[in-house]
Amino acid sequence: MKHSTNNQRRSLPLLLGLLVLVLLAACGGKAPEAIATPTVPPLPTDTPAPTATPLPNKIALIAPPEISPAQSQAVQTALNELASPAGFVLETLPEIQPADLSNGGWKMAFFLTTPGNLTDLLNAAPQVQFAVVSRTELPASANLTTILTSPENEAFLAGFLSVVTATDWRAAGLFPADGDGPARQEAYLNGAHYYCGICNPFFAPAVRFPVSYALPGSAGAGEWQAAADELAKNVVYLMYVSPEAASAELLTYLASKNMMLVGSQTPPQELKPYWVATVHQDLAASFRDVFPAMQEGRGGQVVNAALELTDVNEGLISAGKQGLVNQAQETLIKGLVMAADPPIE
Repeated sequence: MKHSTNNQRRSLPLLLGLLVLVLLAACGGKAPEAIATPTVPPLPTDTPAPTATPLPNKIALIAPPEISPAQSQAVQTALNELASPAGFVLETLPEIQPADLSNGGWKMAFFLTTPGNLTDLLNAAPQVQFAVVSRTELPASANLTTILTSPENEAFLAGFLSVVTATDWRAAGLFPADGDGPARQEAYLNGAHYYCGICNPFFAPAVRFPVSYALPGSAGAGEWQAAADELAKNVVYLMYVSPEAASAELLTYLASKNMMLVGSQTPPQELKPYWVATVHQDLAASFRDVFPAMQEGRGGQVVNAALELTDVNEGLISAGKQGLVNQAQETLIKGLVMAADPPIE
């Protein structure tokens, strides 16, 4: 009994050791892996400054309130068609001051009339190209293009058109006796004589055509009608009616006499069967002509305002005769003939 008890005591530590080894094996013998913490990049200490938005390349159309809406709209449409493909933004303004041009971005400015502060504008913005419509030549400047309007050129072309169209040269014109009326009356005669020389008719009454009559610009429709009747005694087939004389009453009266008509304004619809064509200066075309040079920064030009025939009645003027008028128009605009030269005697 004593021997057996001693063996059991010696076996007890061995059993305990085996039990510890079994427990360690059951735990897998491998420590769990630590979960990695994501790395957050450090925030930049310096924030970059925002990039400045470049100013648009701008062009201005200066159209004062006294300019007719139709003319302003025609010019605005033409400039928009030129501006957009070239990357310009068009702004239409009633006026502009030198300080307005210092805001940057302005490249060109187009004026339908001559501004009173033109010299200040030119000096304040030498980087801007200006195109200015004027009745007279303006002081030369490297950033100024002058578009010369000329009612005399308009009258000259109307005179040429009149005798080209009227049978036996039998045309006449009504003009104001005041202001620039006499110069326009002379230019009308010059335009006719430029085409037909002495313009003597083949049939009686034998007078030198065209004939013309002048009244004060303030004359009423009845007075202009009396003047037209006086001219009609010469057997007139066509009448040029200046803007001062062109009332609806007079035009309707002349149409009732089967008179062909030429004028400077679009006629009422009911008069179009008698209307040969409208002759007027075309500022939209003028600005189109000078735009490329101005875009390249080339100023200092002086050009004549373009002329245009609209409301052309192909039943009253043939394509061949209209071609002759177009040739005369080009000659006149190029300055190869002067509308206000003394008439041929």
